[in-house]
Amino acid sequence: MSSIDLNQAATLKIAEHQYPVITAYELGLLLFSLIVEGSIRGQELRLRTKVPEQRHYRQVLNFFTSYGVLKEIRGVPSKTVFSILGKDEDTPAEPIVCRVDPFAYLSHLSAMEFYGLTDRISQTLYASSPGQTEWKSYAGEKMEKDLGKAKSAYFLSDFPKLTRTRMRKIRQKTISIFYRRHLGAFRSIKSTGVRVSTIGRTFLDMLREPDLCGGIRHVLAIYKESASDNLQLIVDDIDKHGSNIDKVRAGYVLTELVGIEHPTVVTWKRFAQRGGSRKLYAKNDYSANYSADWCLSLNVD
Repeated sequence: MSSIDLNQAATLKIAEHQYPVITAYELGLLLFSLIVEGSIRGQELRLRTKVPEQRHYRQVLNFFTSYGVLKEIRGVPSKTVFSILGKDEDTPAEPIVCRVDPFAYLSHLSAMEFYGLTDRISQTLYASSPGQTEWKSYAGEKMEKDLGKAKSAYFLSDFPKLTRTRMRKIRQKTISIFYRRHLGAFRSIKSTGVRVSTIGRTFLDMLREPDLCGGIRHVLAIYKESASDNLQLIVDDIDKHGSNIDKVRAGYVLTELVGIEHPTVVTWKRFAQRGGSRKLYAKNDYSANYSADWCLSLNVD
């Protein structure tokens, strides 16, 4: 059997990577499996040991960055995320964010852009991701799945672990992450690696966090224009995941503002609180303009 050195073998291995960007953790997984297997494409790896060590990772990373195989991406901490030579270095911010944070997905105004619900082109990329405690738990589960019985050996090698990476500005877009206690409903686009909140969840987020969706007036305009086309998806998500106030606000918007009749939406009236002081838009002052059916102050001009 012919032999090959680690740098050459790693070059062959990274050429098989599906996406145009790679994180330090993904590179660590790639090198770890390569060293443990001890060969690639019928060629034996020239190493004195099959035990991965941190020096192996540093050696390959230095080789890749020195020869331009990997190039650091601006907007994230040093040596955490890289674009791969020959794999479209002009990759937009959206798939990069979804690679850097494996639990993040496009949401709010960015999801609205994705679905063509808004004509606004934002210089901010909005994404949702679990809170720190939940994120660590998800990361632990993912490393367990990725490594299986080799997890202990991987940790002993001191190769990069899956950790949350700060993202500030990528590809000229400011990154705004909304942290959630629980993952929302999203879908994955395999061809691009992008994850995005479902249409139903996007409409729910519009009412929950309108300031992240172009403002409350823009949200109400989108409901008027597009809610009818996506009605069942909206109703299903709000009915299953919406809080009482979410259902009251959505009920008012869908029935009185959009003019839609739906049997499930009608049942949400039971969540209206007589004599209460609920507002359509939480941040505006209370208005005397009022929906009697939904017991809701209509405090948006």
